[in-house]
Amino acid sequence: MTAPTWAYARDDALDRLAARLSFPPFLGYHEELLELCADVLARAGERRLVFPGRSSEELYDLLRALLRDVKLAPRLTLAPFSFRDGSRGTMGRLVAEGALSLEGIERHLDALGLDPATLVAEPVGVAFVDVTCWGTTFGNLDELLGLVARRRGVDPRQVAARTTFVGLTKASLGWTHWRRDEESQGARFFREGRAAVVPISSRLWSWLGDQAPKTTDSYTRERWSEPPHLPPPDERRDRAVRRAAELVVFGSTREVRRAFAAALSRRARGEAAWLGSLVTALLRSTQPRKRRASGLEA
Repeated sequence: MTAPTWAYARDDALDRLAARLSFPPFLGYHEELLELCADVLARAGERRLVFPGRSSEELYDLLRALLRDVKLAPRLTLAPFSFRDGSRGTMGRLVAEGALSLEGIERHLDALGLDPATLVAEPVGVAFVDVTCWGTTFGNLDELLGLVARRRGVDPRQVAARTTFVGLTKASLGWTHWRRDEESQGARFFREGRAAVVPISSRLWSWLGDQAPKTTDSYTRERWSEPPHLPPPDERRDRAVRRAAELVVFGSTREVRRAFAAALSRRARGEAAWLGSLVTALLRSTQPRKRRASGLEA
């Protein structure tokens, strides 16, 4: 499958900028984000990682650098998608009322390799990862995938069986609010055995979800008829791009990749053998080799 043009353009622009930047300091924020990356991999297992919306952009960029050219690493996809309103059944109601057309978002899912047939064919499944409170975006996305599956003659139960949800939740709330509140869309995923929670600090939760400048625009349902595109530059966008490129530099250095391998090793105890194998592959990738043409270390 070929990635969408906008996705290639975004990642390529960041890599080219990163090649010209110096190594940023190993700050406390970076350490916290590095630990979060390790937690996400441990919770998601071998599954392909999909980051819907914009809140997880920094996680995607750092993981992309940390796992570059690492055998056994899961595939990563940044998937513009924003719909965090409503309750269960909202998507179907909007379609039935004619307020929402699925054709545009179907093309978007096809380009990302998230169409029902591809999801069903994923060998180990897909884990959607996002900063969340009640799981509404996850619930709407899950319902959308089911609606598209029915339109295409794919059993939505098979799609559901291949998809799980990893919610990055505020540690101060605990994880039980996702599970026990019957108004929460996330509660259903727990009952179905399709959800995991990674608690993070309130500071990091607020930063990722609300405060961090984003390299992309919010892909709301009003825009689903059009393919995603990179927004024009402005001061805030420039800061977002610069920050994203610094994360790529940070995650590409040998010191940080080895620190990440150590973080994964701590989580590999008692986990499936694949995580230990991933640690071994990651450490091998940090062995000295010729520098890339891009200027980034392997």
